[in-house]
Amino acid sequence: MTFQILRSKLSIPVTQTKRLARQHLLNLLDEVAVYRSILVSASAGYGKTAVISEWARSKKEQVAWISLDESDDDPIRFVEYLQEALKPWLPQFEITHDLLSSYPSVSVNTSLINILNSLAENDQQIFLVLDDYHTITDPVIHELLVLLIDHAPADMHVIISTRTDPPIPLDRLRIKNQLWEIRQKELAFSTEEVSRFLNRIMGLSLSNKDSAMLAERTEGWISGVYVAGIYLESCEDKSQLISAFSGNHGYIMDYMVKEVFYLQPKNIRDFLLQSSVLDLLSFPLCNAVTGRNDSKELLEQLVAHNHFIVQLDDKQQWYRYHRLYSDVLRKLLQEKFPDQILELYHRASEWHEEHHFLDDAIEYAFRSKDTNRIINLIERHAITALHDGARNTIRMWLDKLPEPSIDKHPLLNIMHAWALMNDRTAVSDKLLQQRLNNAEKQLEELDGSGEPKIWGNITLSQARNLVTLFKAIFSFERGKPSAVFIKKLKKSLVQIENTNYELSSATLYLMARIQLRTVDLDAAYSTLDDALSIARKQDFLFLVVFNTYLKAWLLYQKGKFHQAYKVCQDTMDWIVSTG
Repeated sequence: MTFQILRSKLSIPVTQTKRLARQHLLNLLDEVAVYRSILVSASAGYGKTAVISEWARSKKEQVAWISLDESDDDPIRFVEYLQEALKPWLPQFEITHDLLSSYPSVSVNTSLINILNSLAENDQQIFLVLDDYHTITDPVIHELLVLLIDHAPADMHVIISTRTDPPIPLDRLRIKNQLWEIRQKELAFSTEEVSRFLNRIMGLSLSNKDSAMLAERTEGWISGVYVAGIYLESCEDKSQLISAFSGNHGYIMDYMVKEVFYLQPKNIRDFLLQSSVLDLLSFPLCNAVTGRNDSKELLEQLVAHNHFIVQLDDKQQWYRYHRLYSDVLRKLLQEKFPDQILELYHRASEWHEEHHFLDDAIEYAFRSKDTNRIINLIERHAITALHDGARNTIRMWLDKLPEPSIDKHPLLNIMHAWALMNDRTAVSDKLLQQRLNNAEKQLEELDGSGEPKIWGNITLSQARNLVTLFKAIFSFERGKPSAVFIKKLKKSLVQIENTNYELSSATLYLMARIQLRTVDLDAAYSTLDDALSIARKQDFLFLVVFNTYLKAWLLYQKGKFHQAYKVCQDTMDWIVSTG
């Protein structure tokens, strides 16, 4: 023999005592054991070896096991271990050391072919397990594996356990129905398994809520659940620890840094750190943020290597890092390159704005701590946000801005007032009126100044009309409609005529409601006619519906039932015709 065989590498590993029986995976392995090859591929810490070894012990007499490591990344050594592992099924086989010692002048394939020929005389079922195959990088060994799978006897099955997909023709094996794959999503703990492991195996007595939260935070990563269990054993307030559990906890950090991050080449490590600022990843976004042009290749490589990355769509366009791994990467970035972080966030904000992801552009602007950019983005996209009805989002943005920043910008005052409209509390109502009065005052001051009079697509005149409209809405909603607002709204209509049809239609609708409340029914009917006409011409569906309802209700109150019916029918016909 060319080197000394380490017998323990040929033994089925003994799993830890604190383990969870996973009968569904054992049953799955039983079902798919008919396939020529089985690939068990997932990131570190997902229990690949534990599941396969537990299943293998039930079929001990049929299993040949090899625990591979970096020292086995040599064709001769690999074949020697292969021969030794398969020895029980090769009673008449004489190991040909001369052939192996002649490598590379004599192809190592010759030795493997001899093994395969001898196995052909065997009629027993054999399961060859190659554990930790990700430690193998030699192309010759990959070729040997393909030869082994393609020409093994019908009763021989190869089980490959690995952190990364081996560079063998998996697509061909899939098409020929010679491959079954068990991946991260099948290996990850379910919420129920997290609960069983922590409560039954570790005796922690967690509530269903706490177990579910930990399952969500770890995403079923078994090592993460185990580490959390160790922490929880000595913790009194378990709920508080679970709510704060992240990749920054010591054991998690150490494991992922040593076992995952630092095993990558430098270019991958740099990419991981720079892209960690992103919640979602795509090829063009990563290129823009990192300044690289090879993000596509790197992301595909990370996916192929099961590198704690989740693919989010079938088109392979969007990804994200495992939540705990993302925590680890961001902490490493903070430690190693703190001066880069704000610039990375700034680039992310610019890319999202360029691709019309407004919410994300503003979120990354907040992370970049660029207050001027935040305000500029909000103001330039104010109409879009108002149109989309994003009250809560607008309020969240403005609540995070310092008070002086809002005070200085009339459009922010207007948007904040609108976001507060539905609160109906004394404190909110007071702040709402303060915002509108402040905006009105600032707009008056701007009118005669040299300041820019346009925010994105909102003119100074439109901003003033919004203040008028919102003041009228506030008065109406709080049960204080006034004919005074009719005059102001009519004045606004003259200013915005043929420039903002949506604002015109909304203003007319509000005028009609005030006129109804003040019992000016004929004026209300005429106003609704105008509002409905504009809304239909501009295809403002929601305003068509609102105005139709109000017009039909008014006719109904007058006892004009047939006319009310016709108004509703006309709108239904219009909706159908416009699709």
